Amino acid sequence: MFEPIHGSEFDIAGKGIANPIGSFWTGAMMLEHLGEKAAADRLMRAIERVTANPSLHTPDLGGAATTRAVTDATIAAMEAGSGTYNVGGAIEASGFSAGKPGSRNRLTIG
Repeated sequence: MFEPIHGSEFDIAGKGIANPIGSFWTGAMMLEHLGEKAAADRLMRAIERVTANPSLHTPDLGGAATTRAVTDATIAAMEAGSGTYNVGGAIEASGFSAGKPGSRNRLTIG
């Protein structure tokens, strides 16, 4: 099992202000553990690019960015890499895109 350890924040649920970086970092650690180092490295580079931009800091970091903005920026940073390809097939993920609650999104990490 892989999960970010940050506690439950019921007071911010549904407000779009949660910082998704911990979840993405957990995904990178999972990919590395599963032997997908190239994918893990690519995701970490995207995380580093996004967190280096103060305009993409969520309220917990003193910024005003939304969960969706950070997620979209992370996806864009990954897509700007060396192309998109599947790692062991597509990963079905819920919650990675900060879309509508309960929506299912196909996330390809490569």
